[in-house]
Amino acid sequence: GERSTNFDPMLMDTEGNQSNFLTKNISPKSTVWKKEVQANVGPWIMAPVMVNCVRRSNALLGYNNQLQYGDSQLHNLSGLDWITGQVRTAQFAAAMVLPALKNALLPKPGQGPDRATMEAGYLTLHSYATMVNRQGDNNVTMKKLKGKFHFGKDIAYLYTAALLVETGMVLLDDSARRTSGVVTPAVALGNNLTKRILERMEVTLDIDLVEDK
Repeated sequence: GERSTNFDPMLMDTEGNQSNFLTKNISPKSTVWKKEVQANVGPWIMAPVMVNCVRRSNALLGYNNQLQYGDSQLHNLSGLDWITGQVRTAQFAAAMVLPALKNALLPKPGQGPDRATMEAGYLTLHSYATMVNRQGDNNVTMKKLKGKFHFGKDIAYLYTAALLVETGMVLLDDSARRTSGVVTPAVALGNNLTKRILERMEVTLDIDLVEDK
């Protein structure tokens, strides 16, 4: 039967209780300057999805009980590119809210980019993290990390399909975690998926310690 809770189900732990490991969403609500990338960043349509994925992972895996996470998109675009992006986002959002408009607003099967365009596409994800170690009120140390996750081909079409296949292959592997319920790739697959795509796809991942200047 159905079960109701007095808390967000995204925060449910493996015992059915509210997890002590909560996540604060710090995604920007408007365009802001980000000194780490020397560029403007701002909201994008997938940010809530990404934040909820991290919230769910933290609730189950217990990264940190004071975790803060934000997701944004680089906004250093030409005026035309910005307008085009806003129109596409509005079309996608409208189709989600009003499914009857889907056929009128979204591309139909077969109307996506050609193979050459997909082969020439890419995605680069930049990440920045601050780890805080507190040992009493007067003993606080911090370390900063930066990362770059680069996909060498179009991620919206070509590499989405490839990632689905690679995820399936990891699930078939005996080393995959045995779990069930509403979980995230981090919970179900651990680092196995990352290792596999780094080996088999045109993907690179770099993580470095940021030295104080």
